[in-house]
Amino acid sequence: MNIQDLTPWNIGGAVTGLVLSVATVIGLFRSYRQLGALLKSVCGHLFSQIGFFSIVIVVFLIISVLESGDFFNSNITHQAIFGLLGYALALGFDLVSIVCMLARLNAERMKDSRGSRLNLMGVIVCALVSAFAFFHGLRLCSHLTILL
Repeated sequence: MNIQDLTPWNIGGAVTGLVLSVATVIGLFRSYRQLGALLKSVCGHLFSQIGFFSIVIVVFLIISVLESGDFFNSNITHQAIFGLLGYALALGFDLVSIVCMLARLNAERMKDSRGSRLNLMGVIVCALVSAFAFFHGLRLCSHLTILL
């Protein structure tokens, strides 16, 4: 390290980082009981049946939008709105399928077989559109063409 690298900005940044890291460690040691209670509460909610379902849905949304959004972007919306409209369309299809899933669960709970079948059709249509776009996106990947 040269003496020329020791500018006031570098020294100030290093001192600020050191002070903030020491303050963070002191804060963690002083409030470990509150942090433990908070972590226990978060884990209780996160690893419940509804929490796990929500995590699965969020992971599904992220993967589905990223993979099928490129298909919608290039083939349907033709790079409209700075190339974001295709991803928004994929998110819309996935959100409609999730709403139909939740409506189907409520219809089953209320013993409404007609509403349950109708919402199941909504899930099937949205899932087919999303699956078609997803597999079309996989087919475009050059390193995965052997698998398909």
